[in-house]
Amino acid sequence: SSFKNYYTIVTDGPLDRESTDSYTITVVAKDKGQPSLATSKSIKVHVSDENDNAPRFTQAVYDVYVTENNVPGAFIHAVSALDPDIGQNALITYSILECDIQGMSVDTYVSINQDTGYLYALRSFDYELLKEFSFMVQAKDSGAAELFSNATVNVIIVDQNDNAPTVIAPIGKNGTAKEHLPRSAEPGYLVTRIVAMDADDGENARLSYSILRGNEMEMFRMDWRTGELRTARRISPKRDPQGYYDLLIEVRDHGQPPLSSSASVSVILVDSVVEGRSGDRGSASKAKETSLDLTLILIIALGSVSFIFLLAMIVLAVRCQKDKTLNLYTCLLAGDCCLCCGSCCSRQARGRKQKKLSKSDIMLVQSTNVTSGVGPVGQVPVEESGVGGVGGGFGSHHHQNQNSYCYQVCLTPESAKTDLMFLKPCSPSRSTDTDHTNPCGAIVTGYSDQQPDIISNGSILSNE
Repeated sequence: SSFKNYYTIVTDGPLDRESTDSYTITVVAKDKGQPSLATSKSIKVHVSDENDNAPRFTQAVYDVYVTENNVPGAFIHAVSALDPDIGQNALITYSILECDIQGMSVDTYVSINQDTGYLYALRSFDYELLKEFSFMVQAKDSGAAELFSNATVNVIIVDQNDNAPTVIAPIGKNGTAKEHLPRSAEPGYLVTRIVAMDADDGENARLSYSILRGNEMEMFRMDWRTGELRTARRISPKRDPQGYYDLLIEVRDHGQPPLSSSASVSVILVDSVVEGRSGDRGSASKAKETSLDLTLILIIALGSVSFIFLLAMIVLAVRCQKDKTLNLYTCLLAGDCCLCCGSCCSRQARGRKQKKLSKSDIMLVQSTNVTSGVGPVGQVPVEESGVGGVGGGFGSHHHQNQNSYCYQVCLTPESAKTDLMFLKPCSPSRSTDTDHTNPCGAIVTGYSDQQPDIISNGSILSNE
C-alpha cells in the first residue's frame, strides 16, 4: 500500500503539561537480515499549554494588622496567587470585590495593585470608630476562558494610646468637686470615689489613681486600682487646724507612652454629715420641689376628672329617679270590700308636664280576689263623659253588674309623665260605720250611680 514503511506515533493516555511539559521519543528501525541492521531517531515532543488551571491564593484568609492613626496611602499587606499555566494563561491580575464598610464603598478604605497584589490604606484608621473590617480580593488569569479565585482579607485595627483618661465623677463647679468630711470620721472613712474612663483598649485603658498634691499631712490614702479616697487617720484639732483640704488626683493609663488627666477635690471638714450636706440639699430640694409640683398637678387633674365623672353620674341618677313612673294600686280587703291604701292616698305625682287625660289612658281591670265568685279577669271599658271627659259611664255600667272590682290605672307610655295618680272607686253613700277607720273615708261594696273620683296632682278632679 501507499502507507508501506510509514508508521504513526500515538499517545496511550491524556497529557498534562503541568506534570510533564515535554517528551523525548526514540524510534528504532531494524531489518530482518543476517546480520540485522538497525537505525534510530530521537523525536522531541513538547506539550502545549491549555488554560485549565485557575489562579490559587497562597492563603484562603489573610489577617492584616494595621495600627490606628496610620498615614493615608501606606502599604499594609500583599496578597499573592499562583497559576501553574504558562504564558497568557498564567498572567494574573488582582482586584477588590465591591462591598460596603459602614455605609461607604470599600474602595474608599483600601486599594490594591492589580499586578503585584499590594494593598494600601486610603485613609487614617481610628480604633475608637472602626475596630476591624473585611473584604474579598480576586485573582484572575488572562486566558481565552478566564479563570479566577477569591480570598478574604480581614483588616484588624490595632489600638494606639491616643486617648487620655477622662474623669467622670465627682464633677463640681469650675472643675473642683466639693466633698464633706465629718471631724469624727474613723480611719478608713470613704470620702469619695474617683471614676474615670479611657476610650482606648487593653493596657491603654487600664487606669491607676494617685494623689499628686494636697496630702502633705498624710490625712488621706488613695486606692490606686478603684479610685477610692479614704481617711488614713483620725482628725486632730491640733494637727489639722485648717478646715479644708485641696487635693489634686491624677489618673494615668498604662499605654506607651502613658497618658494622664487630673481632678481637683476640695474636702471640707464639718462637725456632722448632716451639716455638711445641708448645702447640697438646697439644690436637691429644688429638684424635688419641681418633681412634687408635677406630681401635684397630675393628682389634681386626675381628681378633677374623677369628680366631674361622679357628679355626672349623680345628676343622671337623680334625673332617672324623677322620670320613673309611679304605679299606684288600690288595696282589696277581705270580704267584698275594696279599701284604698292610706299610703297610696298621700302620694302625689312628680311629673314635670301636665297632660289632659283621655279614655284611652284608663282601663279598669276586674279583680280575681273578690268574694262574689266572678270568673276570669275582665276589662271594663271607660265611657266618655260629655263634661269631664272621664267617669261619666261608671255608675250606669256597673249598676247593672253588682260585682265588686278593684281599679288599676293602665297608662300608655305617652302618658307616663302625666299627673294622674289613681282612680278612686270610693262611694260614701254605701259606707258603713267603719268609715272613720277607712283611710279613704269610704268602703265600696258595690257600685252606685255615683261616679268615681280621679285624683290628679294631689287633688280630686270633679267630673261635673
